[in-house]
Amino acid sequence: MIVYTIQSGDTLWKIAQSNQVALDALLAANPQIADPNQIFVGQVINIPQMWQPAQPDSGPMPLPTPELMPEVPCTDQMGQRPCIYLAHAGETLESIGHSLMIPLSRLLYFNLRYGRREPLAEGTRIIIPEAEIQPMEPLYPRPHRNEIQRKR
Repeated sequence: MIVYTIQSGDTLWKIAQSNQVALDALLAANPQIADPNQIFVGQVINIPQMWQPAQPDSGPMPLPTPELMPEVPCTDQMGQRPCIYLAHAGETLESIGHSLMIPLSRLLYFNLRYGRREPLAEGTRIIIPEAEIQPMEPLYPRPHRNEIQRKR
């Protein structure tokens, strides 16, 4: 990620274009921006970078691009991720995320070239990241069995 400070005359669209990143990917990297039409001079944002192969001693390894990932086709088995999904004509990252139950923000993060609703060409290679499993808290705490008996 590149840390960027908003300058006079900047818009998120201009920043995305000048950094060759989809606007949706820029927004996904900046969840602190509530309204994309209201940014301020001096505000600090993150600009995701297109991933490049690492050079020796250049720091942490970058995330893979579809072109650099080994040819691992996606299957229905969760153990086969990360993998490459070959898009059907007209699909979007949004529709792929919905059908594969992957958060759109993760798809955008791994596929910076495409917007959420940008129609994809037949055979477009899309990175499907590993499932990010997070523990879920119950919406309502389950009552203790003694509390249930008291209510009766």
